[in-house]
Amino acid sequence: MSKIIALGIAKNSSQKIEEVSKAELIAGKGVVGDRHFHENNSVRSQITLIESENIDYYNNKFKTNYSYLDFRRNVVTKGIELNNLVGKKLSIGNIEIEGHDLCRPCKHLEETLNGKDIIKEFLRRGGLRCEILTSGIINLLVRLWRHLSRRRKYQFGSVLGLMVISAFLEVISLGAVLPFLGILAAPDMVFNHSVTKSIANTFGIISSEQLVLPITLVFITAVIIAGGVRILLLWASVRVAFSSGADMSIDVYRRTLYQPYTIHVNRNSSEVISGIVTKANQTISNIFSSMVALIDSY
Repeated sequence: MSKIIALGIAKNSSQKIEEVSKAELIAGKGVVGDRHFHENNSVRSQITLIESENIDYYNNKFKTNYSYLDFRRNVVTKGIELNNLVGKKLSIGNIEIEGHDLCRPCKHLEETLNGKDIIKEFLRRGGLRCEILTSGIINLLVRLWRHLSRRRKYQFGSVLGLMVISAFLEVISLGAVLPFLGILAAPDMVFNHSVTKSIANTFGIISSEQLVLPITLVFITAVIIAGGVRILLLWASVRVAFSSGADMSIDVYRRTLYQPYTIHVNRNSSEVISGIVTKANQTISNIFSSMVALIDSY
């Protein structure tokens, strides 16, 4: 089964390509934010693909550890032979593209990677240049969500619910600041307000002096509850994120163990360890960082 395992964008030719979780493709123009994105773009420059198997082959042959995006292609695929797709149409989700030419390695790539026989080895393994026929968005987070177990999805939903509750409590605690200061500065004026007086009478409060203590306790309680929910939200986010990372590592390890013997012989052990530990943790760390940033933005 063919799939996308990495997306990359570089804003200019001298910049290192940056891994992204989603990319917007515009028909006839290219990948938004990429160095090759132009109006009336050439059909050969709109988007580039490369097979992960070819990079794995090179790393195994020359005992190197280049990442997939070091080869400066926008899309890294697995399980599909791109050389056979010149002149043919293919789909990435609901996006249709057409292969036009093979990507041949350039001198810039050889100088950047400084690897042995880069041009020779990737002369017919350098990937595929494609034209974007229909616009759309490639989103790898959707694939990650589908990979999660039902239990983890419920937990992510709970975290989202806690975010909403935390935001609501923050608004309440912040909104209570001015009334609280008003009570301290001018209790008689606040007490004589019709709304305040009716509420005070309900609780048997007959003077402005008696109003200060209950309002202070309510304000302190609101602040403590809002802070407690915020701490609970942070704890839940960390727990869910790293539990999901552990699930992914276990799943990768299980799939690795059941690969054919020939694959174990041909693959570099450092690549296997990287897939089980580093890449899974990196994926989850990116999600965790996004969660913390969202929480801190409240």
